[in-house]
Amino acid sequence: MLLTDGRFGGRDPHLVHGPSGFRVWLTEPTGMLTQVGEQTSADEEVARFLSETAYDRVLARRRGSEPLLFLHDWTRLQGYSSQARSVMTTWALAVRTDAARISVALAPQAKLVRMGVSVAAVSLQLVGFELEVVESLERVFRELGVRPAP
Repeated sequence: MLLTDGRFGGRDPHLVHGPSGFRVWLTEPTGMLTQVGEQTSADEEVARFLSETAYDRVLARRRGSEPLLFLHDWTRLQGYSSQARSVMTTWALAVRTDAARISVALAPQAKLVRMGVSVAAVSLQLVGFELEVVESLERVFRELGVRPAP
């Protein structure tokens, strides 16, 4: 279930943030997969698109209280604003009780981005939840049988 060229499992994204090109696929098991688009930095507008617009679509598909997947292919992410970090950290803390997993793929050389994600990870660890940082989501896709939602 490769994620290449703006397609996931052969499917175009369910949502695209126009100004940045950030892409979102709704997934089975229920959740979302996000990917950096043409804009390689995240600002508050991108963060709100992911945490509000895309998340609302996930919730609309949720069956009962099933746990949700939050998978982020941010290997092309080169930076983010402090407002984006704040919105995303607040969102991660809010959804942690609904999440089966939060996995973020980051490039090894993206040291600033890794530092920001580490701040969010520590916040989540303090409340008993793990945010997994990986170099690729392929293992997660295989392990959980993740595929694009219809």
